[in-house]
Amino acid sequence: MELALDAAHDVEVGDFNFSEKNYNGALMRYSDAVEDKPRDAAIHVRMGRALEKLGRAPEAIHEYKAAQEFAG
Repeated sequence: MELALDAAHDVEVGDFNFSEKNYNGALMRYSDAVEDKPRDAAIHVRMGRALEKLGRAPEAIHEYKAAQEFAG
């Protein structure tokens, strides 16, 4: 349960960073969140979006594929 709460907090902070166009900060928080919840498709999508904004398309594609796999 604690890991889920930690992940939720990291996602919340990551979303704030993303909204402020701090894509590196967002990616760092999403990376922390995915360590706690590695099979969470929504976190992988968020990581993909941040990576796209940073011009890291191949890594973004990898995250989108992971999200698709975990979504079912």
